[in-house]
Amino acid sequence: MTFKLTIDTGNDAFGNKPYELHEEVARILMGVVARVRERGPTDGFALHDSNGNAVGRVEFTK
Repeated sequence: MTFKLTIDTGNDAFGNKPYELHEEVARILMGVVARVRERGPTDGFALHDSNGNAVGRVEFTK
């Protein structure tokens, strides 16, 4: 099985300073961890920034 995660960090939710980028990426990754722990591998799911915009995807493939 392959796990693939992509995040586009080019919008306002990721801020203009490195710490803002780090905080938003960490928030998204913590959500990924919680969802995978709860539901296990799935067909994948979209990732959203703190403004609700789709910014990436998680995929599990065989």
